[in-house]
Amino acid sequence: MTTAVIGATGRVGSAIVRGLLVRGDAVAALVRDPAKARRAFGEPDGLHVRPTRLDDPRDVTEAFDGIRTAFIAMGSIGIEGVVQRIAISAAAGISSIEQVTRLSVLNASANSLGINQRAHYSIDQFASSTAVPSDLLGVAARRGARGARLAHLDRPRRQRPHGLDRPSRRGRGRAARPH
Repeated sequence: MTTAVIGATGRVGSAIVRGLLVRGDAVAALVRDPAKARRAFGEPDGLHVRPTRLDDPRDVTEAFDGIRTAFIAMGSIGIEGVVQRIAISAAAGISSIEQVTRLSVLNASANSLGINQRAHYSIDQFASSTAVPSDLLGVAARRGARGARLAHLDRPRRQRPHGLDRPSRRGRGRAARPH
C-alpha cells in the first residue's frame, strides 16, 4: 500500500513520512520542492518524491496514481485551504484511494472564534460531502520550555457527523453535544 503525503516536508508531515517508512510502508511525498524533500529524508527505500503543482487539479490527480491512502498535513487558511480542497476533490475521483486523513485542529466549528478553527471546519464539511472516506487527526499545540509540541498524533479520529461540536478543552472527556 502506498500512502501519499501532502505537506511532507513540514513538521507533522515529515514525522508521518518517517513513521510510515519505519513501518516499511511505501510513501509518495507530493512536494513543490523535490530538493528540499531529499535534504529532509535522503533517499531511503520506499520513498518516492513526486514533484507536484499542488494548486493544479490535474497534476494532483496524476500524482495520486497508484495511491491507496493520502495524508494531508497543512494549514487551512489561504492557498493551503484551496490546496486541501483540490486534493480532497482529486482523491474523491480516484477509485484506488480508500482513505484520506487530514490534519485538523481542536475546537473546529462554524462558531469558533478563531479563523483557523473555522477554516478547518469548512474543509471538514467539504471533505464529508465527497465520496472518499476521511479521518481527522486533531492536534493540540502545547507550550512548554521547548516551544510548541504536538500532542495526540497517535490517535486519528473519525470525522463527526454534521451538527456535532468537538469537546472543548474544559470539556475533555465529555460527549459531543448537538447544537
